[in-house]
Amino acid sequence: MKWQLERPDDPDVIHAAVDLQLKHGHGRSAAMRAMALLEPAVQKFPYHLGLRHSLAEAHDRLGEQAEAAETLREIILRHPDETGGHIELAFVQERLGDRDAACRLLEGAGDRDPLNSYIWRARAGMLIRSGCRLDARAVIRQGLRLLPEDAGWREAAVNLILETEDNEGA
Repeated sequence: MKWQLERPDDPDVIHAAVDLQLKHGHGRSAAMRAMALLEPAVQKFPYHLGLRHSLAEAHDRLGEQAEAAETLREIILRHPDETGGHIELAFVQERLGDRDAACRLLEGAGDRDPLNSYIWRARAGMLIRSGCRLDARAVIRQGLRLLPEDAGWREAAVNLILETEDNEGA
């Protein structure tokens, strides 16, 4: 690849190439190609947040949820205020079957960053998937009280309320 010859030591170029594989590649083989680029890059650039997020995503796509969770824990350890890492780790924990840990992660992220609508979406969605519709409605209402002017969140909240089968509340 031309970029490897011209800018072999640029972590942002490596990150862009990997993200193309993960976002637009097809299936497991694309994730494996991304992983082949990521493993040496993460060793060389251990503090590059984007490379670590991509590494977690590649592990997750390959069905290696435990490795994805470990990578996300490293992100959180190195960047404790990185909300995206907390949210992604919560999703991985949920897929691993540890819903309680996932909920604790999202609650902690919400305490640190209460105006982040993605946290409210993730919390409500997780509660809906686990069948806790009443709790999901309460979380949605709480998020709407905190973020009354966030149009994107309001739209998402309507869709989430519909998922709780509360047509009148939507």
